[in-house]
Order: sequence, then structure tokens, then C-alpha cells
Amino acid sequence: MSSGRRYFLGNTAFSMSCAFVIGFCAYLTRRLTSNGLSGNDYAFFYSTFSLVTLLVALFSMGIPNASFFCIPDARNRGQDDAAHGFFAWCARWVFLVGVFLTVAVLPVVLLTGDSMERYGIDSRHIFRLLLLLPLPFSLFAATTLLLNGLKEFVASNLLQLWNTVTILAGVWLFQAKYGLAAVIVVYAVGSWCAGLGGILWARRKHGFTVLHPIAPDGRKRLMKAGGWLLLSCTGYYFFAELGNVILSYRGTPEETLIFNIALPVALMIRPLYAISEVFAPFSNQLYQAGDTRALRRSVWSMLGGTAVMMIGAGAVFGFGGRWILTILFGAEFADAAPCTLILIEGALLWNAARFYADMLNSMRHERRAALITAGAASLSVVLYWILSSRLGANGTAWAALAASVIWLCAGLASVLFVLSRDAARKTAEEK
Repeated sequence: MSSGRRYFLGNTAFSMSCAFVIGFCAYLTRRLTSNGLSGNDYAFFYSTFSLVTLLVALFSMGIPNASFFCIPDARNRGQDDAAHGFFAWCARWVFLVGVFLTVAVLPVVLLTGDSMERYGIDSRHIFRLLLLLPLPFSLFAATTLLLNGLKEFVASNLLQLWNTVTILAGVWLFQAKYGLAAVIVVYAVGSWCAGLGGILWARRKHGFTVLHPIAPDGRKRLMKAGGWLLLSCTGYYFFAELGNVILSYRGTPEETLIFNIALPVALMIRPLYAISEVFAPFSNQLYQAGDTRALRRSVWSMLGGTAVMMIGAGAVFGFGGRWILTILFGAEFADAAPCTLILIEGALLWNAARFYADMLNSMRHERRAALITAGAASLSVVLYWILSSRLGANGTAWAALAASVIWLCAGLASVLFVLSRDAARKTAEEK
């Protein structure tokens, strides 16, 4: 086995292991906060948490995602100065995004709405949320992508572990005494430490700084790629989150409850996305080297691995689903087993579809990947709307599965088309 392949497999295994640990720590944190906070405090904080996360992704305009692909692309081309520029401009951009959200956007969203009245939240907590969360969240989210673009997968995952464990420990130690204020502070501290730690790591290991200049064509490249990647990123979250929202309006409370019992179990599959994050820089390297054979082998390996996992998940959860849900949530929720199985199969297909989308992005086909992702996401809206009211939770799950199948097939066909076209072009040039 070549050293490059060992490096890829080792980083993939490490990233996936860390992702599962991170997910488990996040679950423990949610469990502690749900038991230690009042219902209103818990609901308000995590709804605001989701809001901040969504706004950070939206106002970042895809620049961190573009940097994740552009940095290894520049380094593989021997353009180290351009790579330094991408890193620096991304870091400065997300810092400004965090500040802008803190002083302009979130005050309007929170303070002019009825959140304080409906939830009965102390105005001091509103101030803490505005002051402490947007900037570290923005920096931490970007730092993870920047380190992965530098192939610093170990450092990236260790910082994410540090962030999650710090939050868990802080909630466990301080929530009982300080309540929601402690939760807000520990989330901010964890994100600050991890975000700044990533910036310092990149500087010490590779000499990257946030003050390095970027050429105008570099900014143009990031903005163009970022626009398409922003469109792709919105589609990534349409797998189940949008279905959950639509079901809450179109379905009954009982069906919504079933879906929200099934969804957390299915989302345990999400750590498999680490395969895409680790492979993308290698995919760019193989593509620039013209190694279409290795890329094709990766395409079919992902498809075969997904099929094997789907068969295994079907066997395990098809026969033991009710038993598993009884252990996790109680016997009264065992009826969610069919919905859970459908969502698990959909999550596996979603992971493979994202792998192919990231392959296209790594080969500088961001527009193609974005249009495919946006098309599948748009279709999922229609499917969710129709099936959620007719079949309830199971219908919403089937809609997620169908959208994932369409996204996967379109992405697979597009990757194979690009590789075949480039191979034919290379053959013609050689003749």
C-alpha cells in the first residue's frame, strides 16, 4: 500500500472516529442542558444557536467552503503565495462577518421580535448571546475548513474535540449554579479557543497569517467559487431539517414527535461525511495529475461501500429497530422504528451524494455541483410538501430518501461524465 493511500485511509479513520466521539459529547451536552435548564431557556438557546449557525453560513457567502477547495488547488499547482492569500482573506472575511452579525443583524432579529415576550428570557441573556456567540462561531466554523484544506486533519479534529469536550465540561460544572448564562459562556469559550487555536496552528506549522495580501484575481476566484458553494451548502441541509419544518406545519403533533425520535438516530450516520472532507484535497491532486483511473476507482468504491452499509443497516434495524428505540428512548417510542430505518438509508445515500458533489468541487466544477444539489433540494421541497401531509412521518422520511437517491444519481453521472470527457480530451491531445 502506497504512503499516500495509507495517509488518506489513516486520516479518514481518525476523522470518522473523532466525529462519532464529538457527536456523543454533543448528545451528552444536550441531555445535561435539557435536564438543567427550564423549558423556555432550553428552547430559546438552541433555537438561537441554530439561527446563529444558519446566519454565519449565509453571510459567509461560501467563502470558507471555497477556501477549503482553493487552498489545496493552489498548493498542488505550486502557487503557495495564492494559497496564503486565500487563507488570510478567508480569516479576515469571517471575522468581519462575525462582527457584522453581532452589531447589525442579530440585534434586529432578536430584539425587534417577540422572543423575549414568548420565552420570558432575561434581557441580560439576550445581550450575552449577541456579544459572545456570532464571532467565535464564525471563526471556528471557518478554521475547521481551512485546516482541512491544508490537510491538517488531525489538528482540525483535535480542535473540534477540544471544543466539544470544553463545552460539555463547562455545562456539567457551571450550569447548576449559573444556568443559561453558563451555557452561553462555555459555548463561546469553546469556540474561541478552537478557532484561535486553528489560526495559530496554521501559522506555526505552515507560516500562514491573517495579514497576507491577496491578489485581485484570487479574491475573484474565492467570490465566484463561494457563490456556487453557498448554493450547494443550502442543499446539504435539505436532507431532513427542511422535512422536519414542513412536517410540523403539514402533519399532526404525533407524527412530528415520531419523526423527531427517528431523526437523531439517523443523523448518527452523518459523521461519514469525514470521508468527503479528507478525500477532497486528494481528489484535486489526482485530478491535476490526470489519474482518472484512481478517481473512477474511488467513485465505484464509494458506491459499493454505501450499498454494503445500506444492506447492513437494513438487516440490523429492520429486525431490531423497535428494541433499539426502546433502549434509547423508551417503549412508547418503538413505533418510530420504520421511520428511523428509512431515514438511516437516506442518510447513507446523502453521504455518498455529498462525496460526489465534493469531488466535482475539488475538480473546479463548482457550478455543476451547485446546480445538481440545488435541483435535488428543490425537488425535495415538493416531495416533503406532498408526502408529509399524506403519510406523516414515514412520508417525510420517504421524501428525504427519494431526494437523496436523485442527488446521488445526478452527482454520480456528472462525475463519470467529467472524467470520461477529460480522458477523451487527453487522448486526443496525445495523438
